[in-house]
Amino acid sequence: MHGRKRSDVHESRWTGASAQFPHARAFLEETAAALACDLSRGKIVCLPAGRRVYPHLDRGRYYRLRGRYHLVLKSASGLWLKAADEEMRLRAGALWWFDNDQMREAFNDGDRDRIHMIFDLPPHDRRAEAQAATAAATARMADPQARAVA
Repeated sequence: MHGRKRSDVHESRWTGASAQFPHARAFLEETAAALACDLSRGKIVCLPAGRRVYPHLDRGRYYRLRGRYHLVLKSASGLWLKAADEEMRLRAGALWWFDNDQMREAFNDGDRDRIHMIFDLPPHDRRAEAQAATAAATARMADPQARAVA
């Protein structure tokens, strides 16, 4: 990413592979529009049965300006997740928001893989700041001299 940490890359684009998931793209675009937000990153992830996501925080300016959402697409018994001091079961069809500044972890104690769509949106009070950071990063990357320094 031209010498930048992934956690500080603000600009996002649709990948070629995303065209294979028109319903997922439509959901992301419609959700962002309904919340009057600009869609940032999105991905579909799988946590295999018996596996865990170890405690972590999302670091970097990108994450400080955005909230993280999980849409549970597939989860047989509900995935166990802990965020800060709150524990919950994420069941299929549920949409959850997570504060990126809080420590969180997950464990798939079911016998089937769990699949989530994870995406990032800036909260209303950070939207202008996220847009400015994205515009500045895009402008820097368009300038060959800035790219050589970055």
